Amino acid sequence: MNRIALAASVGLAIAAIATAEVYKWVDEKGVTHYSEHPPAHGAAKTIETPPAPVPGAPAAPGRGEKEEALQKRRAEAGQREPKPAPSAQGDPAARNAPWLAGKYLTTVRTWTTYAMHGEILSGRLGLTVVGNPALEGEAWLRAEFMVPMHTRDSAMIANPAPPLQLLLIPEQGLRRIHPGGQVTIETPELEHLRCVPYPATIALYRDSRGDEPLDVHRQRIYARIDGSKVRSDSELAAALASGKECAP
Repeated sequence: MNRIALAASVGLAIAAIATAEVYKWVDEKGVTHYSEHPPAHGAAKTIETPPAPVPGAPAAPGRGEKEEALQKRRAEAGQREPKPAPSAQGDPAARNAPWLAGKYLTTVRTWTTYAMHGEILSGRLGLTVVGNPALEGEAWLRAEFMVPMHTRDSAMIANPAPPLQLLLIPEQGLRRIHPGGQVTIETPELEHLRCVPYPATIALYRDSRGDEPLDVHRQRIYARIDGSKVRSDSELAAALASGKECAP
């Protein structure tokens, strides 16, 4: 497959998974879930959210030159040189522009899903990456997330800055990827999420044993619900519906 075809497949993958819908459903245990993906079984209610930008789409009228430049950068994500990951906590541009192009990988989507367990809010962080044409063959990867420490300490519920711990996914082995291929990685349920950027680092290797490091791809995933202030399903639904970058 030539580079032009590979670049086209990456672009199609990016456009295919851009979504702006949030689904709400209650499982058989009575737990309410919120996610960008509908459940495998049963009905779900759609919550309208602003649509994600589509690569190559024109900027909305009235957004000015800054928005047009941002759209252009996203459209060229699979064809430009690597740029630093957004690092400023609370940076609106970083929250609204999750795509990050590296030499070998492009992050095409990040997300956080939420569920209430009694008065405790839990969530999952996730991302999807696509292999760039520069891979020129198969590679293997593992993701490293910095996430809130798992503890049942009641004092952590109101802690504005819970301590973090390293989480490897997968814990054993590596995930395979090739040019134009997609890999989706999601954490297990996490408690004590706050409105902060959580670092995710993808270590890329040329061999399946992880003996030949190839590259490191860094991304930040923003959680926009402050778990220390949400205590019920109704409060969670209101926070999601508000559209705020940090709710409530």
